[in-house]
Amino acid sequence: MIRILLLTFGLLFMGCAAKTPLAKVNVETMKDQAIIIGSISRDSDQANYRTRSFYIYDLDNNSVQRVINQGKENFKSFSDPFDFDDDFNYEESQGSVFVISLPEGEYILRDFYIGTGPKGHRSNYQRKIKVAKGKVYYIGDIQMSNSKKFIVSNQLDRDYEIFQKKYKGSFFEKEKINLLLVEGEFEIGNYEDNTNYELMLLPLIM
Repeated sequence: MIRILLLTFGLLFMGCAAKTPLAKVNVETMKDQAIIIGSISRDSDQANYRTRSFYIYDLDNNSVQRVINQGKENFKSFSDPFDFDDDFNYEESQGSVFVISLPEGEYILRDFYIGTGPKGHRSNYQRKIKVAKGKVYYIGDIQMSNSKKFIVSNQLDRDYEIFQKKYKGSFFEKEKINLLLVEGEFEIGNYEDNTNYELMLLPLIM
């Protein structure tokens, strides 16, 4: 019985506590890397899909990094899907800021996803970006909801302020950040269920 309960809790919170490791922002890093800043958020009334993410691929179709919402769940969110530990919490937007580093080059942002573990919506939307070492780029706030859409908008003032608080220092001026975003509303895609039920049942029969 205890094993079943532990498995149930594990499945409910699978992937939800995962966070993108924040890039180390310092002079040495920026000699060889580009810094990418942005945020992933959700509608305040559409919070029950906890996992929000997208992938960064190089032009050879190799996955370079997965960017996941930084906001973490707590035990209260088990019974209250609107309760998260986020970087910002406004009337219509709740979420967190991410900071990653990439080598100089061209990349494709794709596989935008909103869901709970293996169940959710995945978008066919893709976007190519080009970054240079020593530069800082802002790719916008990516607000995803259950209504099969996501909205990219410029929230640089808010996200830069949060970035400064997270790193507790001034590494570059906001005016030095290059805007690298295409604002607009995009489709998320149809619902899909990629649950591996054989893997779920394995601990119960051992």
